[in-house]
Amino acid sequence: MATAPDSVSHRFRLLDFPSEIIARIGTFATFNRLAFPTGALNRHLRSIFSDPSDIAARAVVRYGSPNLALVAEASFPGDAAVIGILCQRADVDVLVEFQDDECSALQMAAARGHFEAVQCLLDAGVTIVTTYTRNPLLEACRHGHGRILEAFLDRGVDLRRLDVELICAEDCFRAAVGAGHLEIVQILIGRGLYLPEDMPGVLIGSFSVGRLDIVNLLLSNGAELTPSAPGEATTFTNCLSSAAYNGHLDAVKFLLELRGNANIKPDEGPELALISAADGRRMDIFKYLLDRGADINAQDGEVLYQQAISGAYSDDKEVVQIFLRWGAEMDPVIERLKQDGETGEEALAFLKQCLEEIQDEVLPGNK
Repeated sequence: MATAPDSVSHRFRLLDFPSEIIARIGTFATFNRLAFPTGALNRHLRSIFSDPSDIAARAVVRYGSPNLALVAEASFPGDAAVIGILCQRADVDVLVEFQDDECSALQMAAARGHFEAVQCLLDAGVTIVTTYTRNPLLEACRHGHGRILEAFLDRGVDLRRLDVELICAEDCFRAAVGAGHLEIVQILIGRGLYLPEDMPGVLIGSFSVGRLDIVNLLLSNGAELTPSAPGEATTFTNCLSSAAYNGHLDAVKFLLELRGNANIKPDEGPELALISAADGRRMDIFKYLLDRGADINAQDGEVLYQQAISGAYSDDKEVVQIFLRWGAEMDPVIERLKQDGETGEEALAFLKQCLEEIQDEVLPGNK
């Protein structure tokens, strides 16, 4: 016959100790969840193990040093008081190996969006690194953490200086635009950091990710689509090529509505919009550009000529075949290649091979 369990013998012996002793024991239980059969026991132990100083002590035991513990705790959401305690024991500027990368506590907190941790580190005197590697400002911009970016700027970080070894405002704009963070762009503009004449790449980047809300914000703050100097590629051309290559049809339409002309000449930029669309295999955009009047045979077939030469080198037939299917004329290109010596001979052989493979698909009149 079963007997009733002895309530004393079934007690958790750990609970017989004072809370201070339990907390000290818990310092060494860093890799196991402290789970017990009842909610009441869990709540009792949670209150004991939730003291910031004990959490900090457990972190040091787990990670092996105050420096690594600080970086680890900064990378996870938690109690800012724990960060404050670890700041007193660790070197707040130190770089440590964490999660297969060398990083700092401020960098990790900025990337993960832990504002309170950032504030603790700043109050502890951490250096806001402005070199290109392990940069907390770029992390905040790239991940869209506006409060953290403003905290850095409020501490006097100067992004207007020009130094090839340090980040500048344009780097922050590029990081924010590349990730599509409108709020960050607004903050940087609000701080007077946008110099459109010196930052054409910011506008181009906004078209590459297809963010027309950011495009409109930049245009309303002075961005222009005109050439910066005679003979140079227009920002318009680069924006159109970038949007086409990355498949943003709405952005392409937006640009063409601004200028009303898709017939971009080869000497206006390093890359025609048609070539960009073909390179990116964006056939909806390729066809749209043709429908809007882009000339596939402009300047004696410059587009097909350049693609034949580069394609012969890379053995990439697909782009050349796209142009052939859509009516690119071969005769003027063949005449030009005949005058280019050995390079022209190789490109001509490559061009003819491309045509043979798609002979039945080429538009009438171009065989």
